[in-house]
Amino acid sequence: MPLFASSTITSLGGQPSRRPALAGWLLYSAALFEAWLFTWGRGFFSERLSPVAFVGAGLVVVLAGWFGAPLPAVRPPGRGVIKWWQAAGLLGGGAGLLVGLRDTVRMMEQFFIEVPVQVAYSDIIPAVQIYVRRWLWGSDVYRPLTHELGYPALPTYLPATWFPFIAAELGDFDYRWMAVGGLLAGVVAVWAWLVWLRRPWLETLLKAAFPVALIYSVLVTDPSIFVYSVEAMVAGYVLLLGAALLTRSLVLRAGALALCLLSRYFLVLWVPLLALLLLREGGWRRLLQFGALSLALLGAAYLWPVWRHDPGLMLRVQESYQQVAVNEWQNFNPATGRPYHPFNGLGLAAWFYPAAPTLDLIRTKVAHMRTVQLMGVGLVVAGVALGWWRRRKLTPDPARERWLAVLSLKLLLVVFFALLHVPYAYMLLVSVCLTGLIVGAGPSLWRYRIGAE
Repeated sequence: MPLFASSTITSLGGQPSRRPALAGWLLYSAALFEAWLFTWGRGFFSERLSPVAFVGAGLVVVLAGWFGAPLPAVRPPGRGVIKWWQAAGLLGGGAGLLVGLRDTVRMMEQFFIEVPVQVAYSDIIPAVQIYVRRWLWGSDVYRPLTHELGYPALPTYLPATWFPFIAAELGDFDYRWMAVGGLLAGVVAVWAWLVWLRRPWLETLLKAAFPVALIYSVLVTDPSIFVYSVEAMVAGYVLLLGAALLTRSLVLRAGALALCLLSRYFLVLWVPLLALLLLREGGWRRLLQFGALSLALLGAAYLWPVWRHDPGLMLRVQESYQQVAVNEWQNFNPATGRPYHPFNGLGLAAWFYPAAPTLDLIRTKVAHMRTVQLMGVGLVVAGVALGWWRRRKLTPDPARERWLAVLSLKLLLVVFFALLHVPYAYMLLVSVCLTGLIVGAGPSLWRYRIGAE
């Protein structure tokens, strides 16, 4: 069987479509390159080229998924009795993945023991603890954080960022395990799709190994992402959203979307594209059903208990984020003479940083970058929406439409984080982890046929 032969896949519309199997290998290679630049190869190139390479790898992931074979509408037919050596390889590979995941979790445990949760190291988890304890004590969760942290701070965390940790507080275990558990739930969703698609056994192992290898690499090269933050849980939310998009369940989609919006508000910019998907799937009725369900979840979790008491809170939070960015652009690394996070090799902030930085010029550049970011995200939403609009007269292919929705989510994350004025590595974990789902559910690495017999 030729490695780069064409693959034939029949869509729900009944028309066979041909795509080069090379797209699957291009996607897998781009995903590995993106993961390498995020971990072992971070900053491998120059200060300005490394972020360009990282962003470019994310864009190639999207393009390879776009030009590759669409998500199969049905699973490939069985290939008869599995051979003993195939069964041995599958079982051995699966056992190896579980052992690798177990060792990774043990390594995390050692890091959690060695580095306790303290404001002196990072204020993220201590702030989450304050939210949780306020809720359990019946006090106002969203009043300003002052004496608890030791300095004044606005309550910037949305409910899905802290509410799940009530279980950790009541169970008296490390909050970071809840974040890791959220990420592992997303990995299980990726594996579930791999099992359902029933791809060739070697391909299944290669794709299932990707998220495990990614988590291990992040832990070895930058353990602070897991030790000082809870972003792993947000990455799990986005993986669950991507997996839910590949189904037709309104409940799964609404629940996963609510978790994402209640942890990272900027994903609301992508919601219009989801609305177009729902329109293509089932018209206005389906869209209104989804909207009502999502609004009920958001209203019960945030709009009624929080927003109605202080509608201006989010605006003040945005203003505080801009001031944080100005401070970070002045937080210099003595070894390089450059700010730590804008020059970490992951975002394009280095291209906006002034050659002769002064406070006024830094403020101007931060505001300029924020404007460019909004323009970039706007172009993504408008471009994808235009593509869907041009397809309006074509017979909808539900599998293809759902696949494009996942790719549009990845594209928005790539552009948003590329133009983020402070590209914290822990925040970009969300985008890199979503690649794992795209690899798992994306173009096949080998030729197979569906509906061709």
